[in-house]
Amino acid sequence: TDDNLVTLAQTPDLVPRLVENLSRQNVIVQDITTKVLARLAGHPDNKIELMKTPHLLTKLINNLLSEDVNSQALKNTTLVLVSLSENPVNKIALMKTPHLLTGLIKHLSSPDSGTQQNAAGTLGNLALIKDNLVPLMQKPGLVPALIHTLSSPNVCSQEIAAMTLRNLSWHSGHQVALMQEPALVPKLIHNLSSEVIDLAVQKKTTSVLVNLAYHPNNQVSLLQTPNLVPALIKQLYNKDPDVQKFAAQTLANLTRHPDNQGPQRWELNQLLALIDSTYSQNSSVSSAADRALNNIYQRQGVMNFPYKYPIFM
Repeated sequence: TDDNLVTLAQTPDLVPRLVENLSRQNVIVQDITTKVLARLAGHPDNKIELMKTPHLLTKLINNLLSEDVNSQALKNTTLVLVSLSENPVNKIALMKTPHLLTGLIKHLSSPDSGTQQNAAGTLGNLALIKDNLVPLMQKPGLVPALIHTLSSPNVCSQEIAAMTLRNLSWHSGHQVALMQEPALVPKLIHNLSSEVIDLAVQKKTTSVLVNLAYHPNNQVSLLQTPNLVPALIKQLYNKDPDVQKFAAQTLANLTRHPDNQGPQRWELNQLLALIDSTYSQNSSVSSAADRALNNIYQRQGVMNFPYKYPIFM
């Protein structure tokens, strides 16, 4: 029971003994030890105290980096980390832990679906703290690994990767840098256009595009990216109101740049879709579509601030 988890975590010497067992080479011991730690870390009242256990993080990270840990123990190890990272205090402490990000990035490409999802989830939790965004963005290999995870067969991993990219793109200093990743926008367009991509993934994908389009230095190159505008126009009719909203807001951001303005720069069907969206029952969609049209036709004296999405789940 949940009460037992708290009692067990407070039992003298139990957790330190479990930490010692993490170094054992016996496969059964590894499996049981990591499973018990994962169960303990899952309880909200245990998360901070477990983080204080000497050598726990070091040995968990050793598991991530080792080639000798069996797949079940590795999955449990990442489950411990994703559970610990749910606590706001731990999110900051984990970012300061040497080699953690390296181990998590490694397992974004894990063949085991659960391990990959847990690694992505830990990174996603860390990216919910504003002070973590810069060191995350500066970590070599992180963004390419997240982009690659957008193609994962695991829908949850896809969604978490898109959410993490959305949070990274919230930071104005990252929006241009993210655009320099050659695979990012094509992958976002692919996920936006696909008929088989999960709706939650589409929602996070369009919110990344809103943030990328927020920066003036990105707006022209985004508009010139093949298939982006048709994909956004298509999503104005998505069944999900949030996807509609994010697509309309991306278009409103793109049209803020003078080089993207003027009806001659837009196809007739695109203009008609925006006009149609001004009649949407979703006020967020209608206002964003109206703003995009005002920008395209260069109407003066109307409200025209850019859209950007903050850090949230």
